[in-house]
Amino acid sequence: MRVHRSYIVNLTHVEEIGELYLHIGKRQIPFSKTFKEELMGRLRSA
Repeated sequence: MRVHRSYIVNLTHVEEIGELYLHIGKRQIPFSKTFKEELMGRLRSA
């Protein structure tokens, strides 16, 4: 799923979601406000 204009992530690998970043392993990936609502909806339904 696209979470930022520069990042596409596999949601099965997301370990933690913070206010401005999500964590996959040791990497901290930013997500934009425009994609946050869709991201949270998809994670709730998974």
